[in-house]
Amino acid sequence: MQSLAKQAEVLFLNETEASALLGTGKLNTSLQKLKELGFGNHTVLKLGAQGAAMLEPASGTVTEIPALPLEKLGLNVVNTVGCGDVFAGVFAACYVRGNSLAQSLIMASAAAGLNATKPETRGSPDRATLEEVANCSQKLGFAPHERKLS
Repeated sequence: MQSLAKQAEVLFLNETEASALLGTGKLNTSLQKLKELGFGNHTVLKLGAQGAAMLEPASGTVTEIPALPLEKLGLNVVNTVGCGDVFAGVFAACYVRGNSLAQSLIMASAAAGLNATKPETRGSPDRATLEEVANCSQKLGFAPHERKLS
């Protein structure tokens, strides 16, 4: 499984998958383990209500995005089923349209957060809605934070 995972440009893992592949779900330890295993790709960790993070083993960089601040936006979680799929789909759509990895991460996290406020499990917000929510949420702390780990 590792040889196939190493071939992906971007590898997506949830907390359970990260623990199975890397033996941990913690960011610092995960990044170190990816380096030890020879991963050079970007690895996106979906962290549920904690947001998401992108690990770049080659540079030792972690980019974290918090979960969309739903309560501050006057929204409530109704159903989390399908949020990971929405996250992955929006990330991929944004990235193939030419967005940076960081911008794709922002849009994916916004989409997953908005999806959790709907009772239905399929579909995702349209692009204009995502951009509006992501932009207005920046002043609420919804922005990526990049840091280098040693």
